[in-house]
Amino acid sequence: AIALIDRDGDLLRNYRKNGEVFENLLTMAYVRDCHGRRRYCVGLQLDLTGLESDDGPWGQEALSSEEGRALIEETSKKYTMLIKLLPQMLPVPPPPVQISNREAPSAVASGAWSCPQLAALAAALGQPAPDREGTNWAAVLYHLLDQTPHAAVVTDMGVPGLPLDYCNAGFAALTAWPCEEAIGHNCRFLQDQRTEPEALAALITAI
Repeated sequence: AIALIDRDGDLLRNYRKNGEVFENLLTMAYVRDCHGRRRYCVGLQLDLTGLESDDGPWGQEALSSEEGRALIEETSKKYTMLIKLLPQMLPVPPPPVQISNREAPSAVASGAWSCPQLAALAAALGQPAPDREGTNWAAVLYHLLDQTPHAAVVTDMGVPGLPLDYCNAGFAALTAWPCEEAIGHNCRFLQDQRTEPEALAALITAI
């Protein structure tokens, strides 16, 4: 499903690496640079199907129960809250050349910077405020997203083709795609001809 903060979601069916179908709620938000351009698209994916082999609360059997549906509803609300904590604008301009946000030698490393929204996001995730010395905004965000067990992806919208710039272990568990294989590719590898065209059109329009 697509939940763009200000709109209701629609179910979206995706496919794991082995072809297995799963449904997920994708909550998205954009972060603009200081020139008003969309710089990043951040997505949090909530598994609505679960794995048959998982006997925990997020397994297929548990999610199909009344308690599972309540857990999905509660987590969906949490996702909306977390995504709203992202800043609407980066406190620094985009780097003049493409760099690895994960490695983050970054153009902002030479000066002090702060981002209250990232600090609030860290607090919401129960994490200490990350060290910002010698790193950049995206690397700090990626560090925080590493701490959540649920799937998270980030697209650098300054790169042609909109490939994934980041995904976490939750994404790899949900889709069965290792992060090293997913990063650098557009997320259309999760779709096939059976993906609902209306929901997919809404997603493309939103991006």
